[in-house]
Amino acid sequence: MQIQMPSSLRDPVYHLLVGALSPPHTLSLTLTIFPGAYLSQLRGFGQLPDLIDPTAPNEAVRIDPITSNFDAPAHPEVFSPLTLLPPSMQLEPLINVHKQRLIAGVIKSLVAGQHHASRVQFPVDKKIFQKCLKLRALNSDTLSRVLSRYPD
Repeated sequence: MQIQMPSSLRDPVYHLLVGALSPPHTLSLTLTIFPGAYLSQLRGFGQLPDLIDPTAPNEAVRIDPITSNFDAPAHPEVFSPLTLLPPSMQLEPLINVHKQRLIAGVIKSLVAGQHHASRVQFPVDKKIFQKCLKLRALNSDTLSRVLSRYPD
């Protein structure tokens, strides 16, 4: 028996977060139990700066919206004891590699959890599975009406 998936479940984003169905009578889910835990970490790391001023790491790097050039370093005198750069080169901000590593760590953790969960096989009750596939979401009006009955 082949399990048919609704077209909405064929969406690649769905498969990233939930996984795939494997016929005939087993359901192999790569389930992310608490996606909010991963998303909150990504949101927090996304707030870190993309660029770092080498002369003032705690100050924001600004980009001129007209010329698309970086503003001059906040404290160029920090590098005054060093040999000057050639005129064709200028001191530019550094890429925040730490931020990229933190984001990569969250993604690796998510993928590792999905791979671990994909090894678990669950027996499928065909009747319940078919009912689950036919579930529909509430429209926004009905959802608003139901939620208005509950105090905050």
